[in-house]
Parts: sequence; C-alpha cells; structure tokens
Amino acid sequence: MIPLNSANINKPLKEIEKRIDSYPAMPAMCQHLIKSCEDPDVNFKKLVDEIRYDPGITANILKMANSAYYGSSRRIESLQTAMVRLGLKQISEIVIAHSVADRLVKKLQGYDLRPEELLKHSVWVAIAAEDLANVLHIKPPAMLFTAGLLHDLGKIILDDYILDQREALLKATGKNGEDKISFDIVEHQILGINHSEVGAQLLENWNFPEELVIAVRYHHAPTDPDIEYDPSAAMVHIADMLAYSVGIGIGVDGLQYVSNPEVIERLHLKPIILEGVASRTLEKMEELKSLLVG
Repeated sequence: MIPLNSANINKPLKEIEKRIDSYPAMPAMCQHLIKSCEDPDVNFKKLVDEIRYDPGITANILKMANSAYYGSSRRIESLQTAMVRLGLKQISEIVIAHSVADRLVKKLQGYDLRPEELLKHSVWVAIAAEDLANVLHIKPPAMLFTAGLLHDLGKIILDDYILDQREALLKATGKNGEDKISFDIVEHQILGINHSEVGAQLLENWNFPEELVIAVRYHHAPTDPDIEYDPSAAMVHIADMLAYSVGIGIGVDGLQYVSNPEVIERLHLKPIILEGVASRTLEKMEELKSLLVG
C-alpha cells in the first residue's frame, strides 16, 4: 500500500468536495416522483396532471410505455394510460434514467471509458441487479434498479483526478504481479475519497432516500462492518462484478475488483445462475440504452 501523505490528499479532496457541492442536481421532478413512489396515499391523478406540464418527461414515459422493453402490445397515446401500465416505480426509474443518461454518455479519459461506455455499464448493472433479485426469489428493493443505474455516478466527478494520478493508482493496485488491491481502496488512499463515496455524497446532497445512498456507497464493500447487510448493495455489487466479467465497461479499474465471497455464499450463487442473469441482461441492455439516448 502507498503511504498516505495528508498534504497531497487534502488539496485534491477539497477541490473534489467543491465539485460535489456545485454539481447540478437532478431535476426536481425526479425527487418528487421518488417521494411519490414511497407514499402509499399518493394522489395518482394529481401526479399525472403535474407530469403532463413537462413535455420532455411526458414524451419519455410514452416512448418507454410503447417499447418492447416494457412488453408493449398496443399503442398508447394517453399519459395516464401509460402511467397506469408502467406503475409509479417504473415511472420514477424512467425519469431518473433520462435525467442521468446525458451525464453518463461522455468519454471518461481518466477511467479509460469510451463515449457511452459508462451508460452501457450502468444500464447493464441496473437490469442485472433486478434480474438477480427475481431469479433468487427476493423481492427487489424499491430503489434497486436506480441504485444499479447510479452506482458509478461518482466517476464523473473524479475522472480528471484519476487522469492526473493514473500512474500512481495503477502502480498501487498491484498490476505487476503483486497482491492486487481493490481500485476503490487505492482511490481513497490517493485522492482521499473514492467514486462510491462521491456518488453517495451527490445523492445525499440531492435528498435521495438513504437506502439508495447506502447501496451506492457500499457497492464495492457490501459487507462493510459499518452497515448491516444491505440487499441492494449486495446485488448491485454482484451485478457490477458480472458486468466486468463479460467485458461491459471495464475501463482502467474493472479488472481491479473481486466479488465478495461472503455475498456469494449468502445468496447461494452458482455459475449457472450468473450465466442466466448475464444472458438475459445482454438481451435487454442494448434496447434500453437506445431508448435513453435515441
């Protein structure tokens, strides 16, 4: 491990914290929809009327409702009909996905990710995490898809700093035959913060639910002693590792992580289960990605 030098860490950390605080928030409608999904007494008609005044969100909901991805069999023209078909949970996922898609399509030079590669990886993890829950007969946590979609959001903030420190980061991960150290740990050593922590801080700043913040914060450390077992963090972790194993969004760090053996044992995961998840996810991922950027 690299010895920590507080003088070297403090300066980039302060700059990173400023970037986190100044990074544009999610649209207010995203946060409103998430709160509405958590409210069993939400006034559905009133919510439809509120969304109707946002032509962009309305168009996105109609596009998704009429897509093969959501099992459309007949054309839907009405926003209310589309929202009834999809349900509040999927509507909030659609709105969040469209809100972050343009942020995830950019090239990340520090992480060595081509344009759209982070979006592709994020969508893959979101789909795989939900599929994993279903195949294991676990009721998917409410924010699981969103946690998968946003798990690497912090990379957008850290990319410039990763580029500046890439040589030191790669050396510290033990790429040259030494014992491998997880990339997120080395990020924290050199920058004073890692991409999981940055993403969680962004979501906290935006007042997103604690369960979402925890899943993003601990997706590389789902058995961290600071938290109780969190199913969302565990399933996003496995979906993330599975994405890397099939070559989705590897970048500079993808091969510098390992699956958590405690999670694999707890979920009774077998290769045949993971192969099935990977196969189904590959079928869905390109379609959903094209709906978000098309």
